[in-house]
Amino acid sequence: MKIEVVYFTRTKHTEKMAKVVADVCGVEAINIAEQHRLFDTDCLFIGTGIYGGKPAPELFRYIDDLPVNQIKHAVIFSSNFTKKDQTELLINNLRAKGIEVYPKRFVTTGSFLFLKRKRPNTKDLEALRAFTIEALKKIGEK
Repeated sequence: MKIEVVYFTRTKHTEKMAKVVADVCGVEAINIAEQHRLFDTDCLFIGTGIYGGKPAPELFRYIDDLPVNQIKHAVIFSSNFTKKDQTELLINNLRAKGIEVYPKRFVTTGSFLFLKRKRPNTKDLEALRAFTIEALKKIGEK
């Protein structure tokens, strides 16, 4: 199974998370700000912070540029101050591209200014590791 891990971050929280996912998958995490191209990907893990209640506009532009019929599955992970899943718009865009989205999403708390500092923490990252293993297993069964 060909796996890729991409992310967008402004605070480095999502980068920290993406590195955990990439480690589980045995690949390198790619910041979407870096030039790269994806082709024939079985499972694309997408990480984002939530800014103003939704994923970053940069991530929506990235999704718009994904090649049609080249990405089979996507798995979303994110962090935000409220720990609410606010990725529905992103999921809709992925589905519009014909990408099957894993039904569960991983959401953890991220710090904001001086609040909830040191988040995501070790416990959060271990939960993300377990989520990634579960997602890979379920997608591999399809």
